[in-house]
Amino acid sequence: MMTDDTWRVARLPLPQRLLGKAMAWGYRLIGKHRYDDFRLEWVYGLPFMVTPSVFNPKVPRTGQFFASHIDSTLVSRESEILDMGTGSGVCAVFAANHAQRVVAVDILFDYLRDKSSIVKTCAMQGLAGLAAQDAALKAKVLPLLKELTDVGTPAMRARGRKLLAGLVE
Repeated sequence: MMTDDTWRVARLPLPQRLLGKAMAWGYRLIGKHRYDDFRLEWVYGLPFMVTPSVFNPKVPRTGQFFASHIDSTLVSRESEILDMGTGSGVCAVFAANHAQRVVAVDILFDYLRDKSSIVKTCAMQGLAGLAAQDAALKAKVLPLLKELTDVGTPAMRARGRKLLAGLVE
């Protein structure tokens, strides 16, 4: 014979449940749910594809903060900027509007060997954007884009053709 306790679901004690709910709300408030996912974030009217493991420029607003402060008074036309660990590339993109030369260094080349075609396509887009600003990088990126355009998925081939057309002009 079964008792009423047989069907009772095991639950955590009330203090632990409340702590769990408070932590979940805290993560929502600070934007934790926006990390480690593919996100399209807009910073001052420009789209940035944020891939997993890339620091999101909008969540703590650091990228947006730097983008708002990069102007011709801070960065002169003769400046050469090195953005180490560029991540989403927000600072490099906004600095490129003012500086003579911007070099953004990250692991985009490693992303071209990723299993995911979405990650590869985002890396193609990022590298093409940076290569448009730097002739030395352009010489290195063009052959890679051509190869991925020939052998990639249909989406990669379509994006590659657009990127190559923009770089060859």
